[in-house]
Amino acid sequence: MIATAIQETERVRHMAERLDCFIEEDFQSLAGATAKTVEAWRKRGTGPAYILLGNRYLYPCKAV
Repeated sequence: MIATAIQETERVRHMAERLDCFIEEDFQSLAGATAKTVEAWRKRGTGPAYILLGNRYLYPCKAV
C-alpha cells in the first residue's frame, strides 16, 4: 500500500515537472508551510497561482 502511494506521488511529480510545476507536497516543503496553511492560502486567494488537475494541485514554477 505504501509503495503504491509513493509510486503515485512520483508519477504525478514526473508529470508536474514536464509541465514546469511543483506538486503540492514539494510546494509545501519549499514554502515551509503545512498542508492546512497552503489550503487556507488557496481558499483566501492569497497564495501563488495553482492548477487543479483532477484532485491534485500543481503550482507553476513561475508563480512560486
